[in-house]
Amino acid sequence: LDVTYGCIVYQEQVIEIFRKLGGYTLGQSDNMRRAISKKKQKVIVQERQAFVFGDPARGIPGAVQNGVSEQAAQKIYDEILDFANYAFNKAHAVCYAKVSYDTAYLKCHYPRQYMAALMTSVLDSAEKIAGYIGDCKDMGIALLPPDLNRSEDKFTVEEGGIRFGLAAVKNIGRGLIRRLVAERERGGPFRSLEDLCNRMQDTDLNKRAVENLIKCGAMDCLGLNRAQLLAIYAVVMDEAAGRSRRNLTGQMGLFDLFADQAEPEAASAPNIPELPIQERLMLEKETTGLYLSGHPMDQYRRQLKGLPILPIVQVVGEEATVKDEALVTVAGIIQSVKQKTTRNNSVMAYVTLEDDTAAVELLVFSNALSQCGAWLREGNALRRKGAADHPQPRQQHRGIPQRSPARHGGGAKAEVCQALSAPALRRQPGVQKEPGHPQYVPRRGGYGPLLCRYPRAPRHPLRSGPAYAAGA
Repeated sequence: LDVTYGCIVYQEQVIEIFRKLGGYTLGQSDNMRRAISKKKQKVIVQERQAFVFGDPARGIPGAVQNGVSEQAAQKIYDEILDFANYAFNKAHAVCYAKVSYDTAYLKCHYPRQYMAALMTSVLDSAEKIAGYIGDCKDMGIALLPPDLNRSEDKFTVEEGGIRFGLAAVKNIGRGLIRRLVAERERGGPFRSLEDLCNRMQDTDLNKRAVENLIKCGAMDCLGLNRAQLLAIYAVVMDEAAGRSRRNLTGQMGLFDLFADQAEPEAASAPNIPELPIQERLMLEKETTGLYLSGHPMDQYRRQLKGLPILPIVQVVGEEATVKDEALVTVAGIIQSVKQKTTRNNSVMAYVTLEDDTAAVELLVFSNALSQCGAWLREGNALRRKGAADHPQPRQQHRGIPQRSPARHGGGAKAEVCQALSAPALRRQPGVQKEPGHPQYVPRRGGYGPLLCRYPRAPRHPLRSGPAYAAGA
């Protein structure tokens, strides 16, 4: 152990401890290494007696017979048990260490390039991208929105931050993106929707792809707002397709010949205002799985300012900071509502509430559902209050952690919820006490009971982002 300063770090060191101190053969030592690597707790605990005192049946003399005191042998085996929680062979550990140092160096000295490569590696997982976007915010790196004239298939580094990759947009294939980039490099930036449709006519650019590019904001650079683009894109694409068919069949007149040499005329876009911010955010979420222009809770931050609101990430998951049974209040947007019929034919609901840091699943029973079910709609904002109930691990045995399910009940003891509305929150002063837990009288826009279950980890681990606790 001299190379690791007396600490057990590698599995090979455990083999040598069993062989030199316990008198095991190489084969017997390797069997113990396998048991440790697979965390076979029963085998590891049973082997203590043989390691300390020996096992004549297997020809193992034991550490005591080899001149090691019983106290020292027991202590060494305790360290082996602790090592079993996280054991690797030397080659594996060295490789992990080198990768850790390399990535730490890149993250420190090339943060934008590193984070762009990291998000590109998880393009198919909106949840992981969301977590890394939060890390970018913490590092002061701006995430630039998707742009038809700037974005590539992957996340790329620009002067102002990291540009969103088009491959993260649904229904946009890498082949189409590469053709877009190639055409952009050949003929310059796309100047209008008509220019895009005509130049990309012979590719697999279809209406669904164009629609998703509009919804995620990638076509904001074309001079029209998203509402206008959504209103005319189908007509523009049909006209471009018709023009292409006429060219192929030779149905061109004299005026058509001269018209094709000029830039296609822009379609007459209706004079309509831009979509509301909430609708734009929902369309971004629909097409990328992320909110790119902001978050639906942004419009409620002023109303929530000064209230004891905790970010959900502080209540659930690995970053939870609240203690068990602590009474907490959180606010967020309802992402999904799933109803289920129980064995006694009553209806309950699973509600996912999300803010810009994480998400939590609420378990709503029939009595609460009947009182506040009208509020439980996707996209609605909700403020709720409840007691945190985290799973408690069982007593550990000799340093070997044991997993245990959540306690019976597994949820908040008392829960109240309040619907949020712009521009002001509607509060109800009436309170009615019932045995066991507080009950708020359900009134118009007021309160109602809502039980919740806190999972060990958030379904949507949006790990970072601005918190809207008191004073945020």
